[in-house]
Amino acid sequence: MAVAFSRTTRALNIDTGRSTFWLLVGAMGLLAIWLAWFSLARVTVYEVSRAAHVEVGTTGSAVATLGSGRLLTSRLVVGRRVRAGDAVATLDNDQQRLQLGEAEARLAGFAGRIAALRRELGAAAAAQSAMRRSGEAERAAANAQARGADAS
Repeated sequence: MAVAFSRTTRALNIDTGRSTFWLLVGAMGLLAIWLAWFSLARVTVYEVSRAAHVEVGTTGSAVATLGSGRLLTSRLVVGRRVRAGDAVATLDNDQQRLQLGEAEARLAGFAGRIAALRRELGAAAAAQSAMRRSGEAERAAANAQARGADAS
């Protein structure tokens, strides 16, 4: 019996527990992978129904506006058919009316400015013509004076 006991103690001294450690690490890794799959995996569920139907709806379409503004009236009703050209809402157009009035006032003022610029242009042309005639008269006087000096 002494021989068997010495082999047991020798086997216990040689065993460091590495294999047990790696076995536990592997088991913990498998457990972590299984838990990750359990919590993050997506599973498709198919159900059978006796009374079901599938409805296909159209996507919404954009509504174009001519301008922006505050909403005054709305004729939008869920399920109502809308055709091209139907007015579905009315916007407040005070700001656009004010801008139009301002533009018309500026336009009316342009006629007076154009008339004033035409008068100024006519006056400048008349002044230039007068200067040209004055220059021609001075040149004629200088020529006459030169001829008189040559004659004397």
